[in-house]
Amino acid sequence: MSQKLRKRAMADRYGVTTKTIDRWAADPKLGFPAPLRINATPLWDLEQVESWERDRARPERPVPQADSTASATP
Repeated sequence: MSQKLRKRAMADRYGVTTKTIDRWAADPKLGFPAPLRINATPLWDLEQVESWERDRARPERPVPQADSTASATP
């Protein structure tokens, strides 16, 4: 069973307020993981959170690489 994070721990993880966590969770465009609700307490699955972080860290399109064979002088 994966570790669960409370809203305060999520806010601390990203350096934001708990209200921002609520906003992220409510915005479907962000793809932020939905919390589980246990006795009305929102809890985030750490594995889902880490997966969301990895997905957001990937570039959406490849970054062009400099041509290493080109000379610096004309």
